[in-house]
Amino acid sequence: MNIYGSFHPVLRLFLISVFAVNIWACNEEIIFERPTDGQPGTSVIENICAEGTWDHDANPASPCIRFTECLAGYFETESGGDTSDRSCRLCAPGTYSVAPNAASCEAWTNCVAGEFVAARGTKSTDRQCQICGPNETSLGQNARTCFQPTKPPLIEIAAGVSHTCGIRSDDGQIICWGNDDDGQTSNMPDASFDLVAAGGSHTCGIRSDDGKVTCWGNDDYNQVSNVPVDVAFDAIKAGMQHTCGIRRDDHKVVCWGDDTYGQVSDVPAGVAFDEITTASHHTCGIHSDDGEVTCWGGNEFGQVFGAPAGQSFDAITTGTYHTCGIRSADSEVNCWGGDWNRQVSDTPVGSSFRSIAAGLFHTCAIRHDGDVTCWGDNEYGQVVNTPLAASFDSIVAGGWHNCSIRSDDGHLACWGLDDRGQVSGQPLSP
Repeated sequence: MNIYGSFHPVLRLFLISVFAVNIWACNEEIIFERPTDGQPGTSVIENICAEGTWDHDANPASPCIRFTECLAGYFETESGGDTSDRSCRLCAPGTYSVAPNAASCEAWTNCVAGEFVAARGTKSTDRQCQICGPNETSLGQNARTCFQPTKPPLIEIAAGVSHTCGIRSDDGQIICWGNDDDGQTSNMPDASFDLVAAGGSHTCGIRSDDGKVTCWGNDDYNQVSNVPVDVAFDAIKAGMQHTCGIRRDDHKVVCWGDDTYGQVSDVPAGVAFDEITTASHHTCGIHSDDGEVTCWGGNEFGQVFGAPAGQSFDAITTGTYHTCGIRSADSEVNCWGGDWNRQVSDTPVGSSFRSIAAGLFHTCAIRHDGDVTCWGDNEYGQVVNTPLAASFDSIVAGGWHNCSIRSDDGHLACWGLDDRGQVSGQPLSP
């Protein structure tokens, strides 16, 4: 309908001549009449389509049509205009869209470890994740199923100040967990090992194929890089910042690393040893011929020169400033050195033991029946939280934590300080 038709003819002519435009409404279009060459009475018709529609054929007589709708699973690449339709594109693999005419597609949610994929993602739906059930877990991203985790049986273990390592029984590979500030738990070589040792912030192992030592981690005192080359070893121990080993050919002790207190260079000459142990400032060993103990290095609290003379020992261990051993004659424990946490004076009396380990300021030992007993510093429960109703074959002590291998299944139990995951972080395997 002509919107000027209701006006007086003279007034209508005036409006046309002044504004030179007639406006028509038709369907979903707004039709404009404008004069041609400025002459009243001659005009061309232009269509301006309503919002959400477009002119598909440039024919004023045809109605405008609605834009194509980008459905879920698509996204809009071009917005529609007066004379162009909206353009859509299918979402790329791994992405989706839900709302019509989405500006972009979103990436599927990734299910993390401990979750599994409950529903796969599609072009129009996100991936759905669900938490694994009780006592279950999953590995990596977007696991299809969960499993009951197990910890691989270990044949050898070692504890550093705040990290722990073990040798798997199936393939001889070393696994480590806990503090990794210097790569002491992550830079393990891909090889099979017979023995492992953990120090302050470094780790060493004796390879199965040739008996040679490989070390990794902190090297501030060359405790890693100064490993003797082309030498096979039967035993290895790592102290706070030094390392010692027993050579296979002559059972002599070789040490390298921090020598501030002579714990490296004062090795007794010409003496063969069956066992060695290392601490912060001192080192001790058991003689091959008579089982007596000799220590060297720092003696601030008698941890070196306090060894009982004329006694034979089956096992030896060192803490920061104390030393303990299992006597051959009666399998009882003797300790000497620093005692401010009663790591010496609270040594059990009248009990026989078969394995012993010293932390920084505490000591643990395994009785002949497999029970674990600890004494000394208990700041983090490393003494009183020993596992109950379990029998153990061997034990190691770190700074403020302990780990022991169970007799029944070869699995590990750890307790004490866990600030860096040195207790709870043992890798799982399906």
